[in-house]
Amino acid sequence: VSGMTLTEPRLQSYDGIAHFKTSVVLVASSKDTETKTPAALSGKILAIEGGTDYERRATELNAALTAQGKAPAEVQTYPGAARVFEQILVGRAAATITQDTTAAFREVQLPGQLAIPYTFPDAESYAIYIRKNPHDLQALKAGYEAVSASGELATIAEKWKMPVSGLDLKN
Repeated sequence: VSGMTLTEPRLQSYDGIAHFKTSVVLVASSKDTETKTPAALSGKILAIEGGTDYERRATELNAALTAQGKAPAEVQTYPGAARVFEQILVGRAAATITQDTTAAFREVQLPGQLAIPYTFPDAESYAIYIRKNPHDLQALKAGYEAVSASGELATIAEKWKMPVSGLDLKN
Protein backbone atom coordinates (compact mmCIF):
# COMPACT_ATOMS: atom_id res chain seq x y z
CA VAL A 1 0.00 0.00 0.00
CA SER A 2 1.56 3.26 -1.05
CA GLY A 3 1.05 6.43 -3.02
CA MET A 4 0.90 4.57 -6.33
CA THR A 5 -2.16 5.42 -8.36
CA LEU A 6 -4.52 2.88 -9.89
CA THR A 7 -3.80 2.73 -13.62
CA GLU A 8 -4.72 0.40 -16.45
CA PRO A 9 -1.08 -0.28 -17.43
CA ARG A 10 -0.28 -1.39 -13.86
CA LEU A 11 -3.39 -3.59 -13.82
CA GLN A 12 -1.97 -5.44 -16.82
CA SER A 13 0.77 -6.81 -14.55
CA TYR A 14 -0.85 -6.80 -11.10
CA ASP A 15 -4.26 -7.04 -9.48
CA GLY A 16 -5.21 -3.94 -7.58
CA ILE A 17 -7.98 -2.08 -5.85
CA ALA A 18 -8.45 1.60 -5.12
CA HIS A 19 -8.10 2.50 -1.45
CA PHE A 20 -8.19 6.32 -1.40
CA LYS A 21 -9.25 9.04 -3.82
CA THR A 22 -6.59 11.74 -4.08
CA SER A 23 -6.30 15.11 -5.78
CA VAL A 24 -3.57 17.57 -6.64
CA VAL A 25 -3.94 20.81 -4.68
CA LEU A 26 -2.54 24.29 -4.48
CA VAL A 27 -1.09 25.03 -1.03
CA ALA A 28 -0.34 28.52 0.24
CA SER A 29 0.29 30.16 3.59
CA SER A 30 -2.85 30.52 5.69
CA LYS A 31 -1.98 34.24 5.90
CA ASP A 32 -2.17 34.62 2.10
CA THR A 33 -5.56 36.03 1.13
CA GLU A 34 -4.71 36.57 -2.56
CA THR A 35 -3.57 33.19 -3.87
CA LYS A 36 -6.87 31.37 -4.36
CA THR A 37 -6.41 29.78 -7.81
CA PRO A 38 -3.51 28.73 -10.03
CA ALA A 39 -4.10 31.84 -12.17
CA ALA A 40 -3.35 33.99 -9.10
CA LEU A 41 0.25 32.76 -9.28
CA SER A 42 0.94 35.06 -12.23
CA GLY A 43 4.21 36.86 -11.45
CA LYS A 44 4.63 35.05 -8.11
CA ILE A 45 7.10 32.39 -6.98
CA LEU A 46 5.88 28.80 -7.12
CA ALA A 47 7.97 26.31 -5.13
CA ILE A 48 7.88 22.78 -6.56
CA GLU A 49 9.46 19.51 -5.47
CA GLY A 50 11.96 18.69 -8.21
CA GLY A 51 11.61 15.51 -10.24
CA THR A 52 7.87 15.24 -9.69
CA ASP A 53 4.86 15.48 -11.97
CA TYR A 54 4.12 18.83 -10.32
CA GLU A 55 6.86 20.32 -12.51
CA ARG A 56 4.76 19.39 -15.55
CA ARG A 57 1.73 21.03 -13.98
CA ALA A 58 3.75 24.19 -13.32
CA THR A 59 4.88 24.22 -16.97
CA GLU A 60 1.27 23.82 -18.13
CA LEU A 61 0.16 26.59 -15.77
CA ASN A 62 2.81 28.94 -17.16
CA ALA A 63 1.80 28.11 -20.73
CA ALA A 64 -1.81 28.97 -19.88
CA LEU A 65 -0.82 32.21 -18.13
CA THR A 66 1.35 33.25 -21.07
CA ALA A 67 -1.45 32.44 -23.53
CA GLN A 68 -3.71 34.77 -21.53
CA GLY A 69 -1.12 37.53 -21.74
CA LYS A 70 -0.22 37.22 -18.07
CA ALA A 71 3.21 36.90 -16.50
CA PRO A 72 4.20 33.32 -15.78
CA ALA A 73 4.93 32.13 -12.26
CA GLU A 74 8.61 31.91 -11.34
CA VAL A 75 9.06 28.18 -10.72
CA GLN A 76 11.73 27.23 -8.20
CA THR A 77 12.45 23.55 -7.60
CA TYR A 78 13.67 22.03 -4.35
CA PRO A 79 14.99 18.53 -3.54
CA GLY A 80 12.20 17.61 -1.15
CA ALA A 81 8.74 18.55 0.09
CA ALA A 82 10.06 19.85 3.41
CA ARG A 83 12.14 22.48 1.61
CA VAL A 84 9.16 23.47 -0.53
CA PHE A 85 6.96 24.10 2.49
CA GLU A 86 9.76 26.03 4.23
CA GLN A 87 9.76 28.48 1.31
CA ILE A 88 6.04 29.10 1.76
CA LEU A 89 6.29 29.51 5.52
CA VAL A 90 9.12 32.05 5.35
CA GLY A 91 7.38 33.97 2.57
CA ARG A 92 9.86 33.27 -0.25
CA ALA A 93 7.23 31.44 -2.30
CA ALA A 94 3.54 32.10 -2.69
CA ALA A 95 2.48 28.49 -3.07
CA THR A 96 3.20 24.96 -4.17
CA ILE A 97 1.36 22.32 -6.15
CA THR A 98 1.30 18.94 -4.42
CA GLN A 99 -0.91 16.00 -3.49
CA ASP A 100 -3.70 16.45 -0.95
CA THR A 101 -2.17 13.68 1.15
CA THR A 102 1.12 15.57 1.37
CA ALA A 103 -0.71 18.78 2.23
CA ALA A 104 -2.70 17.03 4.96
CA PHE A 105 0.49 15.56 6.46
CA ARG A 106 2.09 19.02 6.51
CA GLU A 107 -1.06 20.49 8.09
CA VAL A 108 -0.75 17.96 10.93
CA GLN A 109 2.89 19.02 11.39
CA LEU A 110 2.19 22.75 11.02
CA PRO A 111 -1.34 23.34 12.34
CA GLY A 112 -2.97 26.53 11.13
CA GLN A 113 -0.02 27.66 9.00
CA LEU A 114 -1.10 26.32 5.59
CA ALA A 115 -4.21 26.59 3.44
CA ILE A 116 -5.49 24.65 0.45
CA PRO A 117 -7.26 27.32 -1.59
CA TYR A 118 -7.67 25.22 -4.75
CA THR A 119 -8.15 21.55 -5.65
CA PHE A 120 -7.44 20.50 -9.23
CA PRO A 121 -10.41 18.66 -10.79
CA ASP A 122 -8.64 15.51 -12.00
CA ALA A 123 -8.82 13.18 -8.97
CA GLU A 124 -7.11 9.78 -9.02
CA SER A 125 -7.13 6.82 -6.67
CA TYR A 126 -4.26 5.37 -4.71
CA ALA A 127 -4.12 1.61 -5.02
CA ILE A 128 -3.23 -1.56 -3.21
CA TYR A 129 -1.48 -3.91 -5.64
CA ILE A 130 -0.86 -7.64 -5.34
CA ARG A 131 0.38 -10.40 -7.62
CA LYS A 132 -2.29 -11.57 -10.05
CA ASN A 133 -4.46 -14.17 -8.35
CA PRO A 134 -8.28 -14.06 -8.49
CA HIS A 135 -8.67 -15.66 -5.04
CA ASP A 136 -6.28 -13.18 -3.41
CA LEU A 137 -7.98 -10.27 -5.18
CA GLN A 138 -11.38 -11.33 -3.78
CA ALA A 139 -9.84 -11.65 -0.29
CA LEU A 140 -8.27 -8.19 -0.61
CA LYS A 141 -11.60 -6.65 -1.67
CA ALA A 142 -13.44 -8.37 1.20
CA GLY A 143 -10.84 -7.26 3.73
CA TYR A 144 -10.91 -3.66 2.49
CA GLU A 145 -14.71 -3.60 2.60
CA ALA A 146 -14.71 -4.98 6.17
CA VAL A 147 -12.21 -2.39 7.44
CA SER A 148 -14.14 0.34 5.66
CA ALA A 149 -17.51 -0.79 7.03
CA SER A 150 -16.10 -0.95 10.57
CA GLY A 151 -15.33 2.78 10.47
CA GLU A 152 -11.64 2.21 11.08
CA LEU A 153 -10.62 3.81 7.76
CA ALA A 154 -12.69 6.90 8.51
CA THR A 155 -11.03 7.19 11.92
CA ILE A 156 -7.59 7.04 10.31
CA ALA A 157 -8.57 9.60 7.66
CA GLU A 158 -9.87 12.00 10.28
CA LYS A 159 -6.72 11.61 12.41
CA TRP A 160 -4.56 12.65 9.45
CA LYS A 161 -6.96 15.40 8.32
CA MET A 162 -7.85 13.61 5.10
CA PRO A 163 -11.36 13.94 3.67
CA VAL A 164 -13.46 10.92 4.59
CA SER A 165 -15.11 11.36 1.19
CA GLY A 166 -11.83 10.07 -0.30
CA LEU A 167 -12.75 6.65 1.06
CA ASP A 168 -16.00 6.45 -0.93
CA LEU A 169 -14.70 4.04 -3.58
CA LYS A 170 -16.30 1.17 -5.43
CA ASN A 171 -14.00 -1.73 -6.28
